[in-house]
Order: sequence, then structure tokens, then C-alpha cells
Amino acid sequence: MSLHLFSSSHLIDINKKKTSNYSQPFTYEPKYVYIPITSSNNELLNDLLQVGTIVKKGTVIGKQKEDNFPYYSSISGIIKEVVEMPLSDFTFRKCYKIENDYLSEWDLDKKLASVDSYSKGDIYNFLKNSGLVERCDSFLPIYKKFEPEYNLDTLIINATEFNPYSRSENTYSESLLEFVYFALPYIKKLSGVKKTYIFVTPSQKELINKIELTKKEYNNINLELKIIEDLYPINDRNLARIFFKKQYKAISQEVGLVTISLYSMEMIGRYFFEGKKADLAYYNIEGEINNPCSVISPFGVLASNLANIIGQGTKIDEDKLLYVESNPVGGFVHANLNYLMLINSSGIYANNKVERKESRCIKCGKCVNYCPSDLHPHEIYFSDRNNDFEKLKKLNVIKCNGCGVCSYICPSNIDLSSICYKAKLNLRNKDEHR
Repeated sequence: MSLHLFSSSHLIDINKKKTSNYSQPFTYEPKYVYIPITSSNNELLNDLLQVGTIVKKGTVIGKQKEDNFPYYSSISGIIKEVVEMPLSDFTFRKCYKIENDYLSEWDLDKKLASVDSYSKGDIYNFLKNSGLVERCDSFLPIYKKFEPEYNLDTLIINATEFNPYSRSENTYSESLLEFVYFALPYIKKLSGVKKTYIFVTPSQKELINKIELTKKEYNNINLELKIIEDLYPINDRNLARIFFKKQYKAISQEVGLVTISLYSMEMIGRYFFEGKKADLAYYNIEGEINNPCSVISPFGVLASNLANIIGQGTKIDEDKLLYVESNPVGGFVHANLNYLMLINSSGIYANNKVERKESRCIKCGKCVNYCPSDLHPHEIYFSDRNNDFEKLKKLNVIKCNGCGVCSYICPSNIDLSSICYKAKLNLRNKDEHR
């Protein structure tokens, strides 16, 4: 099976899952990190620190104008200058270039007392002040998952291997699992959920063992372990659709479900228990390289630094390789490694270029059967070719979450995922300019 990639005239041939066995991850301390000082709408942050300021890990460098959500440093050091840097989604953001002093000093926030000491509003504000964003979710602040207007019933901790072609940070997370149990009483009080689940797959044996052991230790906290088959993608929509028999239009909170990654849940617990913001990210370096590996690094590093320093002798040949941020199914394709790895990135997948060989759509319907958003990608394909924006609206292309399943399953090797994604952006732009 061949897999198409967004923004690419090539595809990746992935007949077999290409991963290495888990080994102890490398720890990388970069000389510089780059922290954005503009929000996603390109507005400068409020209350920005000045160039030349000495910062610690967790020091807030500025806040978003609309909600005071904090951006903070992942290292201790000095703010050297303002530079414009490329992100993995091909946008550019102004960033503070911070030089590491390698002292790893912390700017600690307040630790929480017992859960009974706080109201829902208190916990909501603590979560906002953590500066946490969800992994692989377009910098979505985690506190937004728990807005007061949501009528939530079920909390889902997704600890599955979402990316089927590389290791997950969940292996690293085994050592941090206790923080989940610390966070749960606060999150339950904030959200009002009655049921909590943690989802894993059978291959995650070490994590399953650790969960079962800690469940016994924290037997007063109700957390149900769900072992599910390996399917792709194991995201919010598929968990809601397959395991809870619920459908929603935009977000899972519409049907009373809130999904959060294991990494994020642990970072919430660490912040509440220790007052430390999330400084480290777990990145996978995978694919056609000499030594596939994992690395734990402060976020805000250049992808090229990770590949060249951690790749252990890997020769980077940009004429022959493509680089996919995060994973080869739903990630963005890059011709080089000149972009930032932030807290919501999961890694780099390098692969040989293979020319795409498409054939005509045979209308087999496989893309419809496997789409977690219940779309009709083949119809979107024809409507996009005809610039039929009214039909694209009726086909709900705006619901496309870019998972890549339609391209992965298409027997005609049509780049359906890219077509749907671009059609969604074109439709959104057209509506904004009316």
C-alpha cells in the first residue's frame, strides 16, 4: 500500500511498519530554543519580556491577547534576539531566540493543595495558567477542552499508539503515570465527568502492566482500563464512533466526551503537584535513517538539530529524502529540516522519494467506509475538480481532520487526503472573503 502526503508530488511506500525496537531515549540539551511570541492569528503577545532578560524554565514570556494564555520558556538562559522562524505547517512566527545556560533552573508556580480546597473556577484558571497545549492538535490549549458550557459525562485518556509508523511518547510516559492519578480528582471536579477510561492497545504490554499496578496503588480513584485492537486512526472521532456509538459535528464535547492524551494528562498532574510547566517533548526520529531513535528535548528546537545530532551518523540527503513532521500518515511533508519542533510535534519521519502513480477513481467506496469523519472523499475529489463549492459544503468537507486514511486505503493511489484538506482550506477562505 502506498501513502500519499499533503503538499507533495511524491508518496511514501510503506508496505511494512518501519519502526525500531524501543531503546532508552536520548536526552538532548540544545544551545538555543525558539519560542513564538505571536499567536496563531499572528498577533504579538501581551506583556512580552524584553530582549536581554534572563529567564528560567517555565518563565512566562508573554500572553495571548484574547485570553491571557501564557507562552513560556522551555529552558533557563537569556533572550538573545527576535527572529522569524518556520513552523512545521509552513507558517512563519516571530520567536524569541533563547540561549541555554544549562543550569536548568525553574520558575515554579504554586502547587495545589487537596482538591476540596478549590472551586471549579479555581481549577480552570490553574489549568489555563499551566500553558499546556494538546500534543498534535494545532496548539489547542488544554483548558479549552473543559469550558464551563460543556455538559461532560466521560473522560477518555488516549494512551494508544496513534501513529502506526513510529513509537509514541507513551513509552516514556510509563515513568510518569503517577501524575495521572494526582490530576484526576481535579479534572473530574472541573469537568463533572462520571466515568473515566484509559485506552491502550495489546502491544503496549509494559504500559498495561504499569497501569494495572498503579490502579491497585490508587484504588480509590476510578479509572477503567480499555484494551482495544490496533486500528488507525485511534483519534477522538473513532473512539466516539466505535466505542461509545456517538457522532459529533466539530468536537467530542458536543456528545459529552472529552479526550486527552496520556502525555497531556501527566503534564497536568506534574503542574498541579510540582508547579512545573511542561518543558520537555518526546520526539521520534524514524524512517530511512541509520539509527531510528527517540529523543527527549526541550521544545522549540530545530528539526535539523535533532536529525543531525541525534541521528548518530545518519547522512541527510535532501535530494533523495522527504521529511514528514510527526508521522507519514497525517503529517506535513518537507523538503528539508529547517523548521521548529514545538510541544505539539511528535517527531520526524524520513523516507525515500517515490513518484506517485495514480489511476482513475473506480468508486469502490473504501474511502467512505474508513473515514472517521463519515465523509465521502471520492465525491469531494470530483467536486473539487469541478470547483463546485456548493457541493463541497453539502459534502461537509469542513469536517476533514486530515488523518490521511482515505489516501492510505485508496487502491487507485489518489491523493484524497491532500485533496480534501486543500478543498477544506479553499472553502474556508472563500467564505471568509464573502
